Amino acid sequence: MYGNEEALLINKALKLVRSFHNCTQTELSKDLNVSVSFVCEIESGKKKPTVEYLRAFSRRFKIPLSSLILFSEYVSDKEPVKGIRFSASKKIVKLLEWIDEIGQK
Repeated sequence: MYGNEEALLINKALKLVRSFHNCTQTELSKDLNVSVSFVCEIESGKKKPTVEYLRAFSRRFKIPLSSLILFSEYVSDKEPVKGIRFSASKKIVKLLEWIDEIGQK
């Protein structure tokens, strides 16, 4: 793993978005022209997603790149902004996990 809990939010969010769209890692890897192992490493937090990966991911699922960037590590060096953003991101990930859980039933 490359970082702290903040850093892993983007990885969780990418996995949940993919899962919500009933897309397998294999399908996504083909669509984004990357290896399945790369998708797996991103989703597990072993690697950071690149901007190029996020851009391709956002096009694939038709979601704004800015929505994905919300889950990335930092928006600014200002602690209050960072704390608020991190808190909101965690809540959004929890909501995505709940939606994913309901969708699997």
